[in-house]
Amino acid sequence: MTIENLLKAAEEVQLTDEKDTGMRHSYGRTFDDRNASSVLIEEDVNFLTPTTSVTQKNLRNTLTKKVDDAAHLIKDKNIILFFGEAGTGKSTIIHFLGGCQMKYVKVNGLNHITPISIKNPHLKTIKTSPFAQSETLYFTPVTVNIRDVGGDTDGAITLCDTLGFANTIGAEVDIANAIGIARAVKECKSVKPVVLISYKSIGNQFRDVKELASVIVRLIPEIKDNIKAFSFIFTKFPDEEKGTIHPLLRDIYDELREEEKSNVSFMTFLKDMLQKTRRSVRVLDPINNQPGEILDELAESASIFYPDEVFQFYIIERSKTIVQEQVRKHQLSIMSATKRSEYSFVQYKLAQLKQLNNLLGQDYIGQIYDECVRYISRHLSEEYQSGISILNRCLNNQTVLSIDDIEQYRTCINHDKLADKLRNDYLRKEVVHSSALIVYLDQQVDIIIKSLLEKDIDDLSVKISLDKIKVLTMYFSDINVKYKDACQRFSEKDITKLYDACIVLEQHLNREYMTTIYCELKRYFLEVFTDSVSKLNYILSQEKYGNETIESLKECIRMFETAISTLTLQSHISKEDINQIYEDFLIKIMNHYEWINEKIMTELRGQCSFREIEQLFKEITSIRTISVIESRTNQSYYSILEQICGCIRELRKEIEEVLNGFYRNEKNNYSGLMKSLSTLKHAKWIEEYRLEVYADVINNIKEQILKHAFVHRHHFEDG
Repeated sequence: MTIENLLKAAEEVQLTDEKDTGMRHSYGRTFDDRNASSVLIEEDVNFLTPTTSVTQKNLRNTLTKKVDDAAHLIKDKNIILFFGEAGTGKSTIIHFLGGCQMKYVKVNGLNHITPISIKNPHLKTIKTSPFAQSETLYFTPVTVNIRDVGGDTDGAITLCDTLGFANTIGAEVDIANAIGIARAVKECKSVKPVVLISYKSIGNQFRDVKELASVIVRLIPEIKDNIKAFSFIFTKFPDEEKGTIHPLLRDIYDELREEEKSNVSFMTFLKDMLQKTRRSVRVLDPINNQPGEILDELAESASIFYPDEVFQFYIIERSKTIVQEQVRKHQLSIMSATKRSEYSFVQYKLAQLKQLNNLLGQDYIGQIYDECVRYISRHLSEEYQSGISILNRCLNNQTVLSIDDIEQYRTCINHDKLADKLRNDYLRKEVVHSSALIVYLDQQVDIIIKSLLEKDIDDLSVKISLDKIKVLTMYFSDINVKYKDACQRFSEKDITKLYDACIVLEQHLNREYMTTIYCELKRYFLEVFTDSVSKLNYILSQEKYGNETIESLKECIRMFETAISTLTLQSHISKEDINQIYEDFLIKIMNHYEWINEKIMTELRGQCSFREIEQLFKEITSIRTISVIESRTNQSYYSILEQICGCIRELRKEIEEVLNGFYRNEKNNYSGLMKSLSTLKHAKWIEEYRLEVYADVINNIKEQILKHAFVHRHHFEDG
């Protein structure tokens, strides 16, 4: 798997935090306290590998369950947290302190101390090994009663095994381990950090000790305020070397580079180790030491309280480098998807980056996120500029507006719409809005129409501009209203001019010819209306009127109403002629309405299928959104609504009659009852139109059924 998994995990961890403040994710998924830390690992334990093998899936499932259990087990408890490189013996010391008897064995030729006679069941899950690779893959707590292992201190304490830092398993487990510690430890009451240092760690030029110290001071940034809580235990030291520990640490301190000395937290950690080993050195001997004695010492040592404020998430440099590489690849994916206008994918990726940044708190992730946001914003702005350039060239510089030009502009608009949610959720407010291209188109058309109305109809530019606007109406329905309004105003203006010419220039022009032209123009004007209605005949003849049909009818009606109310036309075009065309148009709509109305009546008299009636009634309700139709159908509409309600009440009577038959000990007609109840169920939609009818019927029937059940309760019990 890739960084996709860690990013997805970041999202889930954020959801857990939101749940703590009463928030709920849009997917409807929430998490309790027990799985708060495990969610991250559940999806993403092996996010850095390109594929997911069966072994990796098992690893993911194991990490999920164990981190979940650990967070629950240590909540509000006092714990001892062991730190150490892989192979320092953290698992071994937990077995030892847990009361296990230990013995030397040979494993593949290597000396190894292994537990025997394990009594604490929680210790059975903790494995030990002589090999360099860590056997521990997850944060593991084991609670021990101190008196049970020979100690003098009352009460119990929880020992926590962790995966070795910079282990040899891989970066994905490093990160999962760091997250598990940071989240799980924050749930406990107090922490006693115990650092394990093996003979090998000191022997390899102190490199492991330095790396471990660096990790710890990053995990606990304010280490100076909590240094007293640290204890140090040395492991796997030969007897002859036990007395050299403090001098060896002194050599480490003396040979530090200036860069290392400048790190205050790092120096605090090393100085504390030097001071404590000068006084005494605890070298673990699991065969001969007494666990109770060591636990008594640790119980008396200082603790870190308020661990949620002290511990911070940290990943080692090796894992950080791998995450950086993967985040960079993620950025390239976002940029590539942006170029293809795949904004849903971009939003998904960007959300993951943001949540990963919130989780890991690494500056470079925040920088990549900001770069992605700037890139997307710039791309949207450039596409907007490209769109308006296309439109300006087409409307202002070209004689003909081509379909290809419009398609290019529509593509820009569609791309902007696809980015709407991305724009609202992640981009800055100054990014151009998705409606900007539509607004710009409207503005340009308004400018063109305004300039047209100042020109004569025989101006060639009028035809060119109207041709362009007409082509636009085929793709942008809102432009159609502007186009028709412009055409109508031209018609009004030219009819008036022609009429005035017939009167004013009567002595100079051929009156008969001018009058003929004037009459033909009036006839042409009426034919435009007739043609508009004719073009809608195929819509009017449809069996069902959908939303698009209703909108087309409304637009045509607006055209008629505008013509009827235009005073300029009334002196030239007979209002009666327009009204006649208008009335014929309305009659066709009314005929369809009445046909649907009759279908409802037929259904009420027959099968009375409320499913079918619902669809029919919705259609006539939709038709009535046309205001002129609404006023003409008020009586029939509410009459049919009342008849539907009456049918529901009749159904209630039928159900009551069946129930009454039960009371009279007649043959129980359960099939009839179920059929009636099923029919009634499909009438719930009536609540949209009459709130009280359905509720009254249902409440009454419930009361009757409960009464029947109470009366016959003994019969039901015997059955």
